[in-house]
Parts: sequence; C-alpha cells; structure tokens
Amino acid sequence: MDFVKPLSNLIGECGIKDGSYPDSEAGIGRQYFNPTIGGLTDETITENIFVDMIVSCFREKKKDMWFETRVNLWELANARDPNDALKRFRHLLQPDIDLLYGSCIDGHRQTPMVGVEVKLFKGHGYGRKLSKTTAWEGYYAGLDEAISLLTMGLDCVYLWHVHVFPSRVLVKYLEEYGEDFFKKIAIECRDLSIAGGSWISTTLEFLEIPIGYVYSFLIVDPYNKSFEIVMPRIALGAEINPLSTSEALPTRNLIMESLNLESLKTEIKRMFCANCKEDFGYHKLYYKFCPYCGAKLEPCTSY
Repeated sequence: MDFVKPLSNLIGECGIKDGSYPDSEAGIGRQYFNPTIGGLTDETITENIFVDMIVSCFREKKKDMWFETRVNLWELANARDPNDALKRFRHLLQPDIDLLYGSCIDGHRQTPMVGVEVKLFKGHGYGRKLSKTTAWEGYYAGLDEAISLLTMGLDCVYLWHVHVFPSRVLVKYLEEYGEDFFKKIAIECRDLSIAGGSWISTTLEFLEIPIGYVYSFLIVDPYNKSFEIVMPRIALGAEINPLSTSEALPTRNLIMESLNLESLKTEIKRMFCANCKEDFGYHKLYYKFCPYCGAKLEPCTSY
C-alpha cells in the first residue's frame, strides 16, 4: 500500500546505515543517536523508554509525518467505567496504542493512521536463552493486543518485536569463558529469537490476518549515546484493515476527533468476482481466479 509508510521503511529511513551491519539479504542495520541512551544499558532499558527514544528520532527526521505514543482511548473518551464505555463506543477501549502515526499535508494531520503494538524482550543468556517481556510473555507476545487494535478502526496495524541484545552478559561470558563459548551462546540466542519471529510472520501471512510484523534486535551503546536496530528480513507488510472502512465506527471517530485528524480519500484496489459477486476485500490473494466459481477475478476500486 503506497499510501501508508511501512514501519520497516520508517525505521530504515530514519536511522544511519551502520557499517557493522551492512544491508544484505540477511537484513539491515541502522544506528540512532539519542542523549537518553547515555544513562541506560541493555539491562535497564524499558519498553516505554525505547518507544520514546525511537519516536524522538522519527520526529526529527520526518517533518511531514505525525506521531503519537501511548494513546489511551479511555482517557480520550473520559469514560467513567467499562459499562459507560460499552454503551457509548460499543468497545472496552483496550489496549493503549503504543505508537500511532500518519502523514501531514500542509500542516494538517491526515489519515490513514497506522497503529503499532511494541513488545520489548529481554533476558537472553546461558540457561535462559528464551527472552521474555516484562510480563514474562514469550515470542507470541502482543499478538492479542494487535488484533484488538484492528477493532478500533485503525487503517493499518503492526506488531513490532524488539529483542534487546544482551551485550553486558555476553561480554562477561567472553571474558570468563573465551571466544568459542561467547559465540555459541550468542548464536543460540539469535537463532531461538528468530525462530519465534518467523513463526509469527508465517502465521499472520498464511491465515491472512491483516497485521504487519517487524522483528528486530536492539543493541544499546551508552558510551556513544546511540542504539542500533538490526532487522532480519522476516518483516511482513501490513494490509488494509477491513474494519477501518466503517466511518461510523465510534472508536475510529473518537481517535480522529481527539487527535485532530482529517480523512484523506485514498484509492484502494480490491479483488472482486463479477460472476458470483464474491468480494475478496483488500487482502493479498495468491490466485487470479475465483475459488468458488472459477471465473477470472477483476480489480475494483474503492475510496
């Protein structure tokens, strides 16, 4: 979808190409500078701090875009209790949107709006190589929340998994046990993490769940006041959210009004069977003929 800035492209465009991790078929690496990182380590960084740092870099580079963090629909609606929220919005107004972004035209905030569920993983190391979130969730973390973001009527939704590279622990292993042991643990940590990310990407793609996915490693460098994001090439682009086409969706209207967003009319290609009238929506199809009647599918346009 060329009218939406893919999350992986945004990450790549806002960072500096890192010579230590040159772009290749295996992935890309980007370096970011932020003074906040100077007082942090891979053990003390948190999800909220990471989101604030990366969004600060995004805002500096992308003047033609808008960004919001930790968007809380409960607060936007000034809801009194869950029953009040359900009556007014037909929704429980959960969860918070970790990152929400879109484009600006002539200083005006526009849709489409892209929501991102961010999950930070830590805890790599010998004997505990499977990293976890602070809530002790595994590689599947955030998938439920990303699905819930679809019900709010966002145009696109991403799940972004950020695995903190355990620099301090691995350096300790290098010093105490030597290079061979260091490499063994580092490779095992990498492979286990990538395996989880690959399963998430595969599941979303083959079940045709309209959620994009970005997987990355985070390397904290407090000495240079920088951090690096390394993205293996297992990212999955987001498809248009079918629920976003309903202008009457109360939660979508709440977000647009609260954040002063204007609706941008955008041409979107869909697939449609003229013979049996089956509408295949906006998701990517792997066939050119209708699986119900065999007729050739035709593209149609909606706005």
